[in-house]
Amino acid sequence: MRASRRLLGAIALLLSVASAQAAVDELRPYPRAKALGRYDNPLEAGALPISPPERAKGGNRTSRVRLPYEGAVSLVQYRHEADDSPLLIARHYAGLLRDQGFELVTICDIPCRSPDGAEDAGVYWFHELDLAKKLTWNYFGDRGMYLIGHRADAVVAIRVGAAHAGYASVIKTVSAPQLDRGPLLAYIDAQRAPAADAPLPPPPGRVAPSPQPPASAPAPNPFVKEVAPAELGAFVRNTKGWVVLQLSSHEPGCGYCVRANPTFNALAQHESPKGVSFVRVAFQPWTSVSGNEFAVQYGVSGLPTFFTFQDGQLMRRHQGIADEATLRKSLLDGLK
Repeated sequence: MRASRRLLGAIALLLSVASAQAAVDELRPYPRAKALGRYDNPLEAGALPISPPERAKGGNRTSRVRLPYEGAVSLVQYRHEADDSPLLIARHYAGLLRDQGFELVTICDIPCRSPDGAEDAGVYWFHELDLAKKLTWNYFGDRGMYLIGHRADAVVAIRVGAAHAGYASVIKTVSAPQLDRGPLLAYIDAQRAPAADAPLPPPPGRVAPSPQPPASAPAPNPFVKEVAPAELGAFVRNTKGWVVLQLSSHEPGCGYCVRANPTFNALAQHESPKGVSFVRVAFQPWTSVSGNEFAVQYGVSGLPTFFTFQDGQLMRRHQGIADEATLRKSLLDGLK
């Protein structure tokens, strides 16, 4: 009798999972993408990584924060061309998820780094996402980004990174009618940074800004060069050497910007004598960043956002507020 009840319960769970799975439309591949593999499991029990993999006991790298699940899983892997943009690939998938009612969160931006500062490597994400070990580990992408779409009955994890002179993306969809999103929502709340709930791409006018008094630019900082937004693209292309760039604002309406600017000034004061140029682009009003050509090209989804360039080539980026030590680690450590 007990065995029969367990069997009936398992059948009921399978039927409910199948119903939820049908409600999630498969994401249309990015243009020119080549499918490398696919894996489907009608009932998988596991834990989806939320935080980036970091060193654990025994030397392995695992995600400290996870979302347990039991449901239908599909895992799809694509290869992308060398001239594709990983940010545009992520924006493509994010837009499709939003159309299906998913909330979006960027877990880590390019290049994703673990909390212990280790370089981002696809092999760690392979172990976290491909529990059955069915796909190609070296097409989970290095130096990439990771975002999650979630709603009451499903969660979708998207990994995009560099692979074999091009790029790769992996999409894991978990359909579970009784999904507990508690760990994910708690992680988002704990970050408390503008990037934590910024979708890709950002919906213009997501929140109507309250009227703010005119922003007055502070006195010039001798360690930070100010560049006008309209000149940003040409400046980056034509500047040689190492440049650390901050996209920000002086407007009180962008509270995170106002808090981040002094930290950037301090970093510039300490690092500029080492041969690094520090540049700030202040958007007035701060919401005008959504229409800036450079910001669109590089997938800027919130202010402040920081970049490191060498001879016009993007080397590092960091999104959201951080203390000086974290900015130094994200933008400069190990590059020179």
